[in-house]
Amino acid sequence: MKKLAIVYHSLSGNTREIAEEIRQGFHPYRSDMEVDLMTALEADMKRLQRYDALIFGTYTWGNGELPEAMKPLYLAVEENDIFRQKTTGVFGSGDKNYPHFCRAVDLMADMLAAKTRLVLKMKVELNPKEGDIERCRRFARRFAEYLRMTPTHQNTAPTLNMTTTHQTLAPGSACVTDNSA
Repeated sequence: MKKLAIVYHSLSGNTREIAEEIRQGFHPYRSDMEVDLMTALEADMKRLQRYDALIFGTYTWGNGELPEAMKPLYLAVEENDIFRQKTTGVFGSGDKNYPHFCRAVDLMADMLAAKTRLVLKMKVELNPKEGDIERCRRFARRFAEYLRMTPTHQNTAPTLNMTTTHQTLAPGSACVTDNSA
């Protein structure tokens, strides 16, 4: 059984709501994987090492910055090779009225792509609306399908055919991004 943690930080509740919707999306896969939901303040290195996969959720603060509560996690993953074999995803909420919409998601994704096996990235405008809830569920389905294809502690990433977006995720390629609104 695969172990997955969804780790998020939320100020207004939007990112928490997205995290909860993604977790609901994993419900059909509960016989294959254990999914834990925790805040960034609850997560620590020792705890995160126990998981096969990690999904990070953040909002964007100020002028496109990562919130303070996410910085320790960012640095932990960036500075420790123990996360290199982890499959990861990232999502977040933002406000398109600001010039750097969901830039914290991009910052996390860039680092995760360099330090882990990043497979998915998703941005949501403010709180999830009806269409966004389906996107959250689709994010979970795609991530679960990827995990099912990946043996625990595998060194290379398998090919994942993303038929709904007509994109293929191959070894060494960038992650699939869902920015649709």
